[in-house]
Amino acid sequence: MRELSRTELGYAELPEPRRRTYEQMTSGQEDCQLAEIEGIVRSLTSEGVLLAMGNGRVEVGCSTALVDDLERLVDARVQLKGVVSGRFNEKRQWIAPRFTVSSRDAITVLHPAPANPFDAPAHSVEDLLRWELNKAGRHRVKVRGVVTHYEPGVAVFIREGSTGLQIRTNETEPLALGDAVEVLGFPAPGTYSALLEDAVFRRTGKVPEPQPFRATPEQLRRGGWDGGLVMVRGLLLESVRQQRARLLVIQADDSIFHAQLSLESEEAPELPAAGSLLDLTGISVVAETTTDGARLSPRTFSLLLRSAADISVIEPPAWWSARRLWQALGVISATALGILLWVWLLRRQVHAQTTALKEQAHREAILEERTRIAQELHDTLDQELTGISLQLNAAVSQIKDDPVSRRLEVVNRLLKRSQSEVRRSVWDLRRPALESGGLAAAIKQTAAQLRNDSTSLIDVQVHGVATSLPALVEHHLLRIAAEAVTNAFKHASASRIRVELFYERNGVRLCVEDDGRGFVAEQAPGHASGHFGLIGMHERSRKIGAVFLLHSEPRQGT
Repeated sequence: MRELSRTELGYAELPEPRRRTYEQMTSGQEDCQLAEIEGIVRSLTSEGVLLAMGNGRVEVGCSTALVDDLERLVDARVQLKGVVSGRFNEKRQWIAPRFTVSSRDAITVLHPAPANPFDAPAHSVEDLLRWELNKAGRHRVKVRGVVTHYEPGVAVFIREGSTGLQIRTNETEPLALGDAVEVLGFPAPGTYSALLEDAVFRRTGKVPEPQPFRATPEQLRRGGWDGGLVMVRGLLLESVRQQRARLLVIQADDSIFHAQLSLESEEAPELPAAGSLLDLTGISVVAETTTDGARLSPRTFSLLLRSAADISVIEPPAWWSARRLWQALGVISATALGILLWVWLLRRQVHAQTTALKEQAHREAILEERTRIAQELHDTLDQELTGISLQLNAAVSQIKDDPVSRRLEVVNRLLKRSQSEVRRSVWDLRRPALESGGLAAAIKQTAAQLRNDSTSLIDVQVHGVATSLPALVEHHLLRIAAEAVTNAFKHASASRIRVELFYERNGVRLCVEDDGRGFVAEQAPGHASGHFGLIGMHERSRKIGAVFLLHSEPRQGT
């Protein structure tokens, strides 16, 4: 790196510093300019002093040689000559002004501080910032009181009579509740009441620990005990965990306020459960204010708790808390939902069982009716046909070589065929094909039996997944299929018959097709011709709510 060199050209007087105000210094335009400022020294800092001037404060840095002489300047009005600078953030934004003094000659004391400041007369806490006292300017005042709360290096609260006062201080000297102290500080307006800033104190004695005043939320909201030690009763709504603090949300009468407990560590003591009725002891502080013309009025307040001992449980939370109530409602709702679901399932099961019982009753009724018909056919028609056949056989045996005999033999053969048909019908009625394997199996079984009496080829096909149908529906479908097949090989002389049963999503479809002689569908045989097959199929279809469709043409099948 190249070294810089300098050349001394001569000597010149410094320019006369210009007088500057706090507002001019905060503008940033005076950076690195020689200036003269005036103010009251408020306190000592690590680099120098804190100077109150105008509406703000300025950090004044001094050389190490001057630091030891600065303590005598606290509360003195001084005039300083030096260089203006400032503090910047990482965004190169001007944050606060600074001032640097390089020698004792740059410090002029305009109004010295008292030699023994604690010897000054004490002022009443209630008189702070009143007009008569404020005429003295911004110098320190002395007050006395008893310590009610202390946060080392932050603040101390004292009580004088019944009036509390907040004091902001950097002092860390130990203090205990009940210590009598004298305080020197600069009066300043707080949120609602006056307070002291940049204060120092000394312990002068010990008195009994002050007791809190019992107060109502309305009294605290009006600011009557601002800065004072009070006790208020309220209901704990919830506690919020913060870093090194716990925030309690309290309801008292119609007011909701916060009580803050500061902790020396992040470990929190065990706090009462939500819903507990508490007595809280702490420092009342007005948190927000409103303005009405020239008058300032409190709006909200909070409590500063000194320790967990300031929380006293009067009544534990009721067992029927909101949380337990919601839990109970949840259990009741779940139980009610379960009962409703169980009732719904029970009703569904009962409905299914009722339907099954109805189906069983239908099947039993059909079976009973079939048995009754079979018995009647067997006991009446079959026996009568048997008797007629016996008589015809006897007549034929007595008549030889006569045309009448041959006709009687024809009649006897027809009679035997009718008797065979009756016996087959009785057998069908006695053998419950539907009960053994369902509709599809019954159709196949019936088709196989009809095939034995005919040379026609019968093809039975089932499409889809077979499902159980009401007994009455299956019975009529089976009878329709049997009647259609019978008609095909008896009347149509069909050589091929195809029976298809379709199980579809919205129902069941039965199709019987043959390649017989066919007929004109509009001229289908009926009552007049003594044929009742088609009429019976129509009637059975109506009984089960089915649609009966008939397609046939001469020599084109049916």
